[in-house]
Amino acid sequence: MITEFAKAVRIPRQAILGKSRKREISDAREVCYLLLHESGLCYYTVGRICGRTHATVISGIKRVKQLLECGDKEITRIYEQTKHIKR
Repeated sequence: MITEFAKAVRIPRQAILGKSRKREISDAREVCYLLLHESGLCYYTVGRICGRTHATVISGIKRVKQLLECGDKEITRIYEQTKHIKR
């Protein structure tokens, strides 16, 4: 699922799973957390897959949901472009 997500957003899989703090990469990474969680995985499992703690995953998902609610254009674009991807 992460490979397909990376292709859809045109960011290398290694960057999605890496430590980069560039906004475009971290936004995509956090949307990926949300999609993995929406596909039925628990926070702990999403964190293990992505090399993060469950707390990081929870924080990222919370941030993405808040930005989706307020209509952030970039987060909405990434989410709409990738929401069809399920594991």
